[in-house]
Amino acid sequence: MRFARVLFLGDSVTWGGERIDQADTYPELFEERYGKWCSRPVEALNASAGSWGIGNLRAYAERFGFFGSDLVVLQIGERDLTQPMSDSTGIGSLCTSPRSAPVLAVQEAFKCFGPRLLNRLKKWMSWNEAGQNQEKTPSTSTEAVDEQEKRQFEKNMEHLQALITDIRASEKPIAVLYNPLREHVGPNGGEPPPWYGKFRSRLDRQNVPMIDLQSMWKNKEGANKYYRDYIHPNQRGNVALAKVISRFFRDEYPQICR
Repeated sequence: MRFARVLFLGDSVTWGGERIDQADTYPELFEERYGKWCSRPVEALNASAGSWGIGNLRAYAERFGFFGSDLVVLQIGERDLTQPMSDSTGIGSLCTSPRSAPVLAVQEAFKCFGPRLLNRLKKWMSWNEAGQNQEKTPSTSTEAVDEQEKRQFEKNMEHLQALITDIRASEKPIAVLYNPLREHVGPNGGEPPPWYGKFRSRLDRQNVPMIDLQSMWKNKEGANKYYRDYIHPNQRGNVALAKVISRFFRDEYPQICR
């Protein structure tokens, strides 16, 4: 029997992280939900990792392909627009990316959270000694940061264009899932960054469908409760994502279920 296979390429939002069970990630929930509507068995493939940027999605696809999928979804978050391509320098040095299991749980807890607590304590002590109203001089000017982000955004758009070209060359439909920061959703949410509009315009020119959570959740009451932190969805958020994606596919790509 032929499956309706959907490949999700993304970062930690798609991966789920260590706080979300695999069964509760939105690709898994989508598979279950969409399978109830689809006339064929649905298979959701999850190719994602923490801190992946758009360049990493491109590199993965160029190496491994699309696994015979009927549709490819690119999950791209707000910060991914100006994020450099991640490498392996943190593996073994970051507590979230160990090379081996710790001897004791308390050892891992101290290694991960001890330095953070000490740094916060030092900052608190320095802040109190200097006074609350002391002005801080930024190490990098706003102009320099903006120029750096602009260059990285353009580089990421090159990665995205190459990825879109490869997907279409394999004659597969494509969709982009865009997820904003928590501070930019809900009735009291702030305005999205300037790169959001540029990104959306580029997708429109390429005729790439976009599941735009920024516009969907901008004025949605309670949308900020879909997050467990500044960007990652909690269990409730993953359920909401699965619903949105399933509905989108039923409307835009009914042919993959036939």
